[in-house]
Amino acid sequence: MPRDERLRCPTPGAGPTERRSERERMVPEPDRDRASELSRRAWELTDLADYAAAVETTSGAIELDPNCALAYTVRGWALEGLGDAHLDEARSAYEMALRLDATAPWPRTGIADLLRRTGRREEAERLYRAVADDVVDPSDARPRSLEFRGWSLYRLGRLDEAIAAFHASLTRAPGRSSVLFDLALALLVDGRSAEATEAYAAAIEAVRAADMRRRAAPLSVASEDLDDAISSRPDVAALPATAAIRDRLRRELGALEAADAPSSDPPDPVV
Repeated sequence: MPRDERLRCPTPGAGPTERRSERERMVPEPDRDRASELSRRAWELTDLADYAAAVETTSGAIELDPNCALAYTVRGWALEGLGDAHLDEARSAYEMALRLDATAPWPRTGIADLLRRTGRREEAERLYRAVADDVVDPSDARPRSLEFRGWSLYRLGRLDEAIAAFHASLTRAPGRSSVLFDLALALLVDGRSAEATEAYAAAIEAVRAADMRRRAAPLSVASEDLDDAISSRPDVAALPATAAIRDRLRRELGALEAADAPSSDPPDPVV
């Protein structure tokens, strides 16, 4: 799923000037610009599937500015990427992001996805509905917010609305592979196999156009999302297009793994 321009390290509002204690004067002022920079660097690391480094980088951002919502959000996403053993930590990070910005869509959908993974579907659906039904001014809707809205609508089974939201996101930010994969999945679950196949092909081409290091993460997420749909929707599993799409995603991932594998050939002899 990439920026969400709403998530940033906030500048506190103006208030009455108060005398600071000696202890307060010893605490350095938050470096919000640097914290934002580190948070976005951590986001880049998640795009490279370097989740451990991303978590470490968000620690630095949070140390610089404990009120940086973006740092906690990216931290949650990176902890998810590290696997099931880190899901509780991921949820804590998302919850902290929400305490700092209660209307941000990314941490809300992040928590909803975690609740769904742990079987708490009713709680998850309440959060998905909150994001899906956010009042959005179409003239000001940011691509990332539209993507999260589309994903929430997809999870709720409101497929026509989800597809429309993904198309709207792509209109504002064309070619984003994460949105193309989400659109493709929604089309497939809606039974529109031909359109889904085309959308998956477009998403894979967008991934191939990216730097080699940035290809694994979106392909892995797309493959996991498709596997989830197959396991939870027998009608999707039965579609002939589904097996072909799954095989193509696996081939793409396999090709990346082969390209990253060290050569087993003996070194060239010294001449």
